[in-house]
Amino acid sequence: MYPNLKAEMARNNIEIKMIMDATGKSRAAVSNNLNGRGSFSIDEAIKIRNTIFPDASIDYLFALSEK
Repeated sequence: MYPNLKAEMARNNIEIKMIMDATGKSRAAVSNNLNGRGSFSIDEAIKIRNTIFPDASIDYLFALSEK
């Protein structure tokens, strides 16, 4: 799930800890979301985009398939 988000994390050396800090979620919850066993809320998606990927669109980052 979220292949674009995962790709951007890899390209920009973003670790799960940064997503945890942005969302307030546990490591397990973030990992589950990134691997399709959950999803980020709209508020969490906005926080991730605003704090870590300000130049990317929410639609791109949180697409369920690669674009």
